[in-house]
Amino acid sequence: FLSKIGNIYVSGGDIHHPGLPPRPPLKHRNAPTSSEGWPYYGITPFSDWNIFLDPISASQVVSSGAPLIFMSATAQNMLTVNETDAMYIPASCPAKQREYLTKFYRNWMSAVGTDERYWDPSAAVLMTQLMPTLGTGPASVCTEFKTTNVSINLENGDRYAALEQWTFGAKARMCLAASSTNFKETYYRGACRCPRGCDN
Repeated sequence: FLSKIGNIYVSGGDIHHPGLPPRPPLKHRNAPTSSEGWPYYGITPFSDWNIFLDPISASQVVSSGAPLIFMSATAQNMLTVNETDAMYIPASCPAKQREYLTKFYRNWMSAVGTDERYWDPSAAVLMTQLMPTLGTGPASVCTEFKTTNVSINLENGDRYAALEQWTFGAKARMCLAASSTNFKETYYRGACRCPRGCDN
């Protein structure tokens, strides 16, 4: 398994220091919906959706021994979706693709409100920038990297599913700060490439 993997790129996750808040009793076990992590009614205070929805699987991935690179939620929160994002779509972008991209992000905003971020797209851009150096070099979308050891907390309480910094955890490279301008220019430049034609 590990011989077939170069790096695992993770979208989201913030580093937390363990053991500080009190651990409340387990909440009542109601049937969860698709947006809840059993047995909790909603996301716990220190978790992230991509981990909280299946923390056991996330823990298995983190502890697998595969190299880990995180586009942290801290960095992603710097990448807001704004009304003015059309300015980052290149002038050379085909007209139909420009129209599609503009409608896409504006509809995205109207559907979720003003608190939208480029979460998963930012992880994809980070990955494409790091692939030529096998994950070890610089990436212009990330202005601050940190290497640390992390694990997923699986204990009951408000730290359930939190990504925590532990000396015994798995080594991970974390992007902690991002360049919004660089990300949007890179993202929309790539989105304007249409190998099969932008009419398809």
